[in-house]
Amino acid sequence: MSNLDSQSLPGVLFVDDEDKARKYFEMAFNKKYRVFTAESGKRGLEILQQEHAGLCLVVSDQRMPEMLGVDFLSQVRKIYPDKIRILTTAYSDLESAIRSVNEGKIYQYVTKPWDLQDFQMVLQRAHDYYTILSERDHLMALKMSTLQRIIMADRVKMLASVASAGGIQAPDLLTNTLAALLGHLPRGLDLNPASGGAAMLQHGLAQFMQQERRASATILKAWQGADFELGACMQALAGCIQAGAGEPLRELSVEPFDAGVQLRFAAEETHPDRLYGHFLGVLCEAEPSPLSLAFFQLVAAATQAGKTVRVGTMDAAENDAWLSIPAKAEAEGDELEAILAELYDKWDTAMLGR
Repeated sequence: MSNLDSQSLPGVLFVDDEDKARKYFEMAFNKKYRVFTAESGKRGLEILQQEHAGLCLVVSDQRMPEMLGVDFLSQVRKIYPDKIRILTTAYSDLESAIRSVNEGKIYQYVTKPWDLQDFQMVLQRAHDYYTILSERDHLMALKMSTLQRIIMADRVKMLASVASAGGIQAPDLLTNTLAALLGHLPRGLDLNPASGGAAMLQHGLAQFMQQERRASATILKAWQGADFELGACMQALAGCIQAGAGEPLRELSVEPFDAGVQLRFAAEETHPDRLYGHFLGVLCEAEPSPLSLAFFQLVAAATQAGKTVRVGTMDAAENDAWLSIPAKAEAEGDELEAILAELYDKWDTAMLGR
């Protein structure tokens, strides 16, 4: 089978501390699946981090020295909840395996030694289930993404109109900050929509409009009381973690570098792309969090100082920015809608090119 053919196969990660079991699994299933193997839960998580986009099934043995299979699959569920998880176990562990299936949302257990035909059927059904869930999640994500775009457009229009009316402090800085943000929003925000659109889906237009009025009032109140001195905004953002208001982040460093401000964060067992809404929540969260308000003010202070804001994970390389917002030249309020429309066109073009 060519490399090109194998790339199109569904991916399966198999974790077992026994070398023979890993070799046998790969030999048995590598014609129907793109098989990855790991000798421990720790190594399995590393492979998932690198290859998660192409993996749909995760199979783990229960009895491993460093991390039990149920503990490994529990971590997989927290970080990659879309992956279908299967546990292999000896008959002597059957009771705990059944409990794990019920409590840990594991798709199924398979007793050892495997019956090859039975195992093949389990994998086939698990992959079918993954396909059904993926299609459902894709449709829901499209709805949420569309609603998020509506929210972003409405909030940008509202903030731009307040700035143009001069009814708030530093109106030009507000417009320039929005322009800086909109020009560099990552596509990951569109692919991982925040919760802002849920009100319309669940409760209808009236509740959605109430939500948006509350969100606008929160944003404008925070802006009106802000100090746009860069050092003060850096301290305020770092203070969100110390005050316990940075959830789901568990660690955040805010430091200057030559061209601006570098943020590095660590989050509790979640994929970084799911955190875009937490930083950029002024544009899309149902209730903009203290973290998102502090981040928005930091971008404003950096824009005023002609500096870049760069965000990355704690374990990323020095210049590997997960999100980068360079200072934007002065913008007019009527330019913001055009910038946003251009951004949506770029995202849609990227989607069509997949």
